[in-house]
Amino acid sequence: MEDTSETFLLWSRNCLDQNTNATPSTQSSAISIAHEYFTSASSPSKQLALLLASIGDKPISSKQSSNKSKLLALKYLLGSLQTFDHGDGDGDGGLTRRSLSIEMSRTIGQFLSQLCGPMIDNGGNGDNETFDATMQDAQDIHDDQLIIVTSDDVRDEAVKCTSALLQIPLNQIEVSLSSSLKFRIITATQAVQKRCTSLENCVEEDDDDDYIDGDEGQRGEETTLLSGLSLLPRAKRAICFRVLESALQGIQCDKDGFETSQEFLISSSCSDHLVDFAILAGTCLIGETDPRCLVQMLRLLFQVQSVLAPIVEDTIHKLSKRESGEAASLKGFPYTAIFDSAAVYYPVRFTPPPNDPHGITKEGICRALMDVITFSTPSVNDEVITEYAGQHDDNASMVVLATGLFLERISPPRPIDPYGDDEIEQEITTVQDRIEALEDLSSLLLSLIEGDHEYSVLNKLTPASVKEMSNVLYRCHDNAAASVASATSDEEKRDFKVLADECRHFVTRIACGFERMLRSPNVNPIDSFWDIFVKDRVKDLVGIIASSPQSLKGRMAIAYLASLSACGGEKTLRLCLDMCIPRLAGLLDENAKSEDSNRDKEKMSTVVYGISVLFSSCRLSMEKMTKEGINLYPHPLRAFGSTIVQTLCRIIEDIEDNSMDELHIAAVKALESVLLSTPNLILNESDGEDSITVRDTVLFLAKMLVADISVDKDGSEEWNTASARLVGSTIGKGLRGKQNGEDNPNSTLLESDQEIISFVENTLFPRLIESSCQVGNTMNSQLQRNDWSVLAYACEVDQDHAVYVIVSELYSTLVSIIQNCRKSDSGSDIPRATIVATALSHIMNSGGPNAILAFHNASINDISGSAMIKALTDNSTDLSGNGHIMEEMSTLLLPETRERYRTQADCAAKLSHSILPNLLHAYSSNNVPKKLIQNTVSRVSQVLPPLSDWDGTELCTLLPILSVILSSKVVVQDDTSVTLTKILSDLVGYALNEEALGASRSAAASCAFSIVASYQYKDSACIGLILLYDHIFPTIVCGIQAEGITSDIKISDSLFDAINLAAMIASAASQRGTKSSITADEVATFFVLVACEGAARSPALGVTTTLDCNNDNIKRSAAMALGAILSVNGSPFAKQRLVHMIIPIVLSSSQIRSSRFSSADIGFLLCACHIVCCVPVKAIGQENLSGLVSAIVEGLEGVLQHTFSADDSSASKPAIVNQLISLLLAALLKVYNQSLSCVLSLTQTYVPSLDLRGDLLGALLGSSWRYLILVCALLDSDFDDLLDLDFGALLGSSWSTFLECSHTL
Repeated sequence: MEDTSETFLLWSRNCLDQNTNATPSTQSSAISIAHEYFTSASSPSKQLALLLASIGDKPISSKQSSNKSKLLALKYLLGSLQTFDHGDGDGDGGLTRRSLSIEMSRTIGQFLSQLCGPMIDNGGNGDNETFDATMQDAQDIHDDQLIIVTSDDVRDEAVKCTSALLQIPLNQIEVSLSSSLKFRIITATQAVQKRCTSLENCVEEDDDDDYIDGDEGQRGEETTLLSGLSLLPRAKRAICFRVLESALQGIQCDKDGFETSQEFLISSSCSDHLVDFAILAGTCLIGETDPRCLVQMLRLLFQVQSVLAPIVEDTIHKLSKRESGEAASLKGFPYTAIFDSAAVYYPVRFTPPPNDPHGITKEGICRALMDVITFSTPSVNDEVITEYAGQHDDNASMVVLATGLFLERISPPRPIDPYGDDEIEQEITTVQDRIEALEDLSSLLLSLIEGDHEYSVLNKLTPASVKEMSNVLYRCHDNAAASVASATSDEEKRDFKVLADECRHFVTRIACGFERMLRSPNVNPIDSFWDIFVKDRVKDLVGIIASSPQSLKGRMAIAYLASLSACGGEKTLRLCLDMCIPRLAGLLDENAKSEDSNRDKEKMSTVVYGISVLFSSCRLSMEKMTKEGINLYPHPLRAFGSTIVQTLCRIIEDIEDNSMDELHIAAVKALESVLLSTPNLILNESDGEDSITVRDTVLFLAKMLVADISVDKDGSEEWNTASARLVGSTIGKGLRGKQNGEDNPNSTLLESDQEIISFVENTLFPRLIESSCQVGNTMNSQLQRNDWSVLAYACEVDQDHAVYVIVSELYSTLVSIIQNCRKSDSGSDIPRATIVATALSHIMNSGGPNAILAFHNASINDISGSAMIKALTDNSTDLSGNGHIMEEMSTLLLPETRERYRTQADCAAKLSHSILPNLLHAYSSNNVPKKLIQNTVSRVSQVLPPLSDWDGTELCTLLPILSVILSSKVVVQDDTSVTLTKILSDLVGYALNEEALGASRSAAASCAFSIVASYQYKDSACIGLILLYDHIFPTIVCGIQAEGITSDIKISDSLFDAINLAAMIASAASQRGTKSSITADEVATFFVLVACEGAARSPALGVTTTLDCNNDNIKRSAAMALGAILSVNGSPFAKQRLVHMIIPIVLSSSQIRSSRFSSADIGFLLCACHIVCCVPVKAIGQENLSGLVSAIVEGLEGVLQHTFSADDSSASKPAIVNQLISLLLAALLKVYNQSLSCVLSLTQTYVPSLDLRGDLLGALLGSSWRYLILVCALLDSDFDDLLDLDFGALLGSSWSTFLECSHTL
């Protein structure tokens, strides 16, 4: 007891002394002292009792006690309560849990409850005399140490102590679960209610009756609570919400403890208390607008549901087993009340402020809200709870309520009655809102469709909610599908299409879930959800289809039925097929018997379309069931598969004089769907008649497609596409059937019938290959080649075998043509080789993901890695017939022999230039064989630098391929990377060689760029700097020294190429980053100095002396090179550093310019434009941006005056001026959009009435008026003064519109 007395003495000195100043350090000290003492106390409960006895009602609750004393006393009490367990495990060192008795907890709760309520504020410092004395004694205390404590501070601290108390475990030996739960519920409720009660609303209550088992003391006034809670600041509301959270944590602790120690059952009155507490929590959310408190309360409500709902529902379930009828009088869990409180925030409309330190996001609020309104308990007592909810309308499950909320958002807007007297107000719901609501509904009902609790959510629905869902989804699909046709913009049409697609997808999945529910023994098959959602809807839709299938409603009904058929359920599939296909087939037969003039082809086309989509849906559904190990017998299509095939073939063969209409097109599409969906065993039941009919029909279509490829085909593009798909499917499946060989009961007729397989192998496929390799009268690449489309569709149908056969056949044909062309050296076969290469390109683009892989598999060659490359670059045949390899230097050959070698090399180069552009994209994928990469790099290293004409020819083939491979950033081995580094200097030399072909030089430069950027070791020095120093800048220096003296001399090609290549290497260095960024800085600075000042030096680049350049053409080239460097997407920080290095040079140059424009200013203006156009505005900086914009505005004014001046001849207006004007306007337009103030500060100086005229022109010309406004502003002219100027070259066709409208203005 000695320690206890000392503790009480310390508490008395710090907390009861009226003159003690309640500084933050004092408050923290009180908590620390209490925490340290009670942590080491052997009997903390007993010590806490002594502490409370010492505190008592005197003086802590007396009006004479100061607020400071109360606050410090509560701080001390808070520290003591925090030493007890808070439901997170055992006590210190795994010893006995530190818990409180129920009596002690109630005593503390009553004590804190008094302090949570309103009290008369005594100024925070006791009586006036004491307060005056305290102020007198505190004269020497700093102002920030004198703390004024109000009564609200005391009340908040009491609420915090209550939170700590409610988390402490109770002694389960001496207390029942009901008593424990009621204590936490009532204590938390009283704390919140009293904290929200003002002094005017304070009513004397008898706290001694708060813990009886009845309902007294629990019924707080919601109006008082809401009004008081809304008046509290956000931080104080958060404190109240934490009390409720603490109560739930304590309840969870009790629940876990009692579940392991005794039967988990509470009294009916306790269950009602839990329900009232949940209602109170929901009430606290009403009217909350602060996003921080909103997230806190939503998480609290989810915790309320997670903790309390299982207890209440379990109590109802257990009491329902008794015959006393006690369960009927129980309150159900208040899902409706909680839902009504939270649903008003759906959908979430929140945009967080910039740099929000609290981290509140729209996504976070959405997740918290969805957790509440989509809550579902994984209860095993769904039947009892659902029955109970049906008897109590106020206790509907959250699944039903949330489903109704989402359906309300999904439902299309009601049409407004034009003759109605009253205007019906309805919330405007956008298409995107409906899409998001549909996604939320899918997340609610289908998130566990494949999980362990597969149907726990769907079981909580009611027949009424399922019926409403069926109606709303059907209306939504109808509205969305109809709106696609009537939409006025592409974006609107796209949104409605997405909504219709998502609606059908959801219908497919939910129908599958309802059918799987039928397997449960607890589901009543007579009135099941499947009957309501599927069966009833199918009956309605079949009636629409039978009466008017060609109408908009009929077409949408077919699409809706198809989505139901594809669900993967046997019952749904058979219902849809059995009710729909016989009626559709009957309509076809009825129409076929009528005379041609009476046939409704639109109606029949729709019927055929319906048959097609139903067969496709059957195939998808069967595939889903096969994956689940379900085999159907008899097959759903057995009754009408053969009949439909015969009918469709008759329609197709009924074509006369190549006059195809919409019915024939629909029949071809439907036949493809039927043949890919119907098993062979069904169609072969008619003694092979089906296979003969199909074979004849496919051959008929193939002949129509490839009869004469030299002319355009008759028929529409839609007909050609449909026919190509059918013939392609036949080829793809036939080739697959030949490969598989074995009969599969589920295989289709196209891949199982031996006659069709033989027909494909011996007739159809060879004919299509032959047609695809023929050259027509036109070489127009835009011409639609039906034979190529057929082969592409064949590859798409079978990605496992057919694609490899087709690509290999075309590839071997191409190699054979190349070899023949090389032997003859005449070049006559080059057009045919080009056609085959183009066919391969089309198949690789449209033949599915495995087409490129098939191309590389077909190209594998043991020697070079590619048979095509070997055929193009092989030089093993000598013209002399000796058979030796031509490796001699061309300069050592005799003239006649060299000419003959050159002829052969030219033929190979022409072949490469004709073939490679179509096939290069195949080398940009990750499927390029490693061996091909290694051999290509190795061979390039052997022929660089080229010593013969044939070396140059090989480079024409190898360099473009290598450039594409390297640009795709493939991973290469270390030895390959070393080889690439070694050939880099030779690549640069070849790129600067004016005698080499331009395409090969460009490919060499591209290779050099990729190697510098991606293929050198990271720890080595920048190899680009070495190239610039040794190879490129010596050429630049010589060129400037020779051509930089005269201002108007044309720049040589060698100097122009060297400048551009230097820009490429610098760009590559910038993209590589790290130490290489310095290389880009040096090159960019050099070019800026040349363009702006006409003088530059750079020792790092080998330019040790200052180069003087007066040539305007060189300055422009240097400025363009700067633009190339800035346009590369390297490191943003490196680009920002580079810009801040060169902007001072540009701005300083602008200050020494004359007011009159001259050609010498073009380089400077180009640099300014490239900086503004290529660099983000924020990276430039506001001050630098203002200087650049001012220079650009002045330059634009000068160049326009110079361009349109009457005394200048057209010869003095170079073409670069038009490019400069475009760049100047583009730079100003970018700044106009991103930093308007920089432009307006200049334009408003010239044209005060600019805004009014801008609005008028904006309505007439669209975005082009911005260019006109800037021009007018800079010329200080009215619009009438511009009518005689030739702006057509600058502004395009919109200028003529402006001229027409200007007279109206």
